[in-house]
Amino acid sequence: MKTTNRTLARATLSAIKAGKSVDQTMRSLAAYLISERRSKDADAIMRDISGLLLTDYQQLELSVTTVNGLADSLRQHIEDLFKTQAKHIIINQEHDPTVIGGVLVETGDQRLDLTVRRQLQRLKEMGV
Repeated sequence: MKTTNRTLARATLSAIKAGKSVDQTMRSLAAYLISERRSKDADAIMRDISGLLLTDYQQLELSVTTVNGLADSLRQHIEDLFKTQAKHIIINQEHDPTVIGGVLVETGDQRLDLTVRRQLQRLKEMGV
């Protein structure tokens, strides 16, 4: 019988909570997915892990992409936007020159795209 993605997500979090290194745990998960020919399930499992972190530990991980660094005031504003969803907010900063300006905030299942690139794309779609 096939192990569900949710079960794999729980097992991954349990291993990390038990003291196994995150790197080793993720390598083990990746090896399992490859051996079982389930590598296409990796994204879904990561979303399940994010969901479990939120429900079980009140922890929300955000991926914040900007063209440059993240100013303290913007970081605080982003934390304030999401603090009703979780007690612990973890922000992973990413830099992407194609963003042009603005910010892209992603969680496991949400996306807030306030980039200049997206705004220009919307204008193009409207025929402006």
